[in-house]
Amino acid sequence: DFYQYNLNSTVIQIIFNLVLNFSVNFRSCIKGEILQSSKCIKCPNGKFSIEENATTCYNCPLNSICDGGDVIDVDEGYWRSSYSSSYIHECLYTPACL
Repeated sequence: DFYQYNLNSTVIQIIFNLVLNFSVNFRSCIKGEILQSSKCIKCPNGKFSIEENATTCYNCPLNSICDGGDVIDVDEGYWRSSYSSSYIHECLYTPACL
C-alpha cells in the first residue's frame, strides 16, 4: 500500500537530522494560455493567444472561430498564412483554399 505523510521541514530535521534545500520551478505559459494571478489559464472559447508567456487573450478575428487556447479555425473562403498568424485573408481563388 502507498502511504503519504505530510511532514514539515522542522519535523524532518528532528527525526532524520537532515536539512533539505530544494527549489521548485514551474513551466512558462504555453501558446493558448495567459499568466493570471501567478497561474497559466487557458484562453476561453471566442478568444485566443498564439504567443508563449502572453498576458492577454484576444477576441477571435472576423471570419474565424476560436475554440479557446491557441485554436483559430478560419471560415470557408478564408485563410491565414501560418499557425503563428492571426491575420485572416479572403481567398481570391476559391479552388486554392481548403
